[in-house]
Amino acid sequence: MKKQLLLLSLFLNTLFAEGISDENLNSIYTEAIAFVIVIGFMSLVSIYYSRKHAKAYEEEHPIQERKAAIKKAEEEKLKNQFVMRAVDENGNKIDRLLELKQMLDDGLITREEFQVFKEKINITS
Repeated sequence: MKKQLLLLSLFLNTLFAEGISDENLNSIYTEAIAFVIVIGFMSLVSIYYSRKHAKAYEEEHPIQERKAAIKKAEEEKLKNQFVMRAVDENGNKIDRLLELKQMLDDGLITREEFQVFKEKINITS
């Protein structure tokens, strides 16, 4: 790997290194190698800490809790899509209100959500 980096560095430097002494060229190679080593080390440290924090998060939040949060977020997204569809389709406000009422009766939404959705559809009682 080191040899390949040196060859790459040599190739790139020869494009621009006319008139540079061997001592300066070796300095450039050394700096390039040091740069690669530092970046590699930083990458390894980043991976280590990412895994450490991911493991701590998994221990604090069991899989069931995370799945429940995802399911709740998906339900909220579906509700918001319903409301946006209701707002976009101005001619079907009554149909949307009936759908909302059915969702309320089925227990899919709360009374407060029903009122919020109803206001977004611009139907007042």
